[in-house]
Amino acid sequence: MARNRDALQRRRPRRQPKPRFLIVCEGTVTEPCYFQDVRHVERSLIDLEIEPGGTPRTLVQRAVERKREADGKARTLKDDNQKYQEVRYGACSI
Repeated sequence: MARNRDALQRRRPRRQPKPRFLIVCEGTVTEPCYFQDVRHVERSLIDLEIEPGGTPRTLVQRAVERKREADGKARTLKDDNQKYQEVRYGACSI
């Protein structure tokens, strides 16, 4: 006896995907340790990028560049989960 075709299809997702965050900072010791700990506690998707000796302007430029790359990848793959929900540099957000 043949099974119902609908029974073989994957069900729709029930959970919301975890938000993705990008943090660009200039510190090489304190900030990475702090954000690594937050990543493990919150179980969130945090991408941490370090620009040693970066100025506020270079941090902002790098954060904007990475956000554009992620948005382009999301458009190409047709997957909104590739986008960053929030982008931060230092203590400010974009």
